[in-house]
Amino acid sequence: GVLFPFISKYSVVKFFGGEPLFEFPLICDAYSYLKKKGFSGTFEVGTNGLLLDKQKALWFRTHTDILVNFNAGFAPTEYALSIKNAIWNLCVYPKHIDTALSTLFSLANVLSGTSHRINILPASYCVWTPADLAKFSFVLPRMLDYILKKGLSVENINRKGRIPLFNDGLAVDT
Repeated sequence: GVLFPFISKYSVVKFFGGEPLFEFPLICDAYSYLKKKGFSGTFEVGTNGLLLDKQKALWFRTHTDILVNFNAGFAPTEYALSIKNAIWNLCVYPKHIDTALSTLFSLANVLSGTSHRINILPASYCVWTPADLAKFSFVLPRMLDYILKKGLSVENINRKGRIPLFNDGLAVDT
């Protein structure tokens, strides 16, 4: 059967807000329930990855229609690297563009050879001066080039929504 009439117009359900892995059983139950009700789209879980353990990583590996969206500024753990459907979000702040660049170099080196993607996210909740934007426009091509040289893909190229830096879909805040 169909869950709700409105659900059929969505292709993605996202779990985020706070830290969804605190409510991992809820994610598993919601996933199973929606699948049983006929939802045929994909799922995303936005996490910093700190609560990712062997059991959770195994569950994500066996549910490949769930994208694990890591929002973290640190190197991935072995559990995170074992997940095939993953994106690493790299937030870039106006006054810390150089830090983002060095973080990207470290992250890309660790992720090289995996199927993980990198998403470059300019911080949208702060002011970017013309000088900041000029510096970022100079650094961004270097970032993209390095990601591609490491054999990774840039998720920003693939994702588009009606609102810049956001993707269309149903969000479930845990």
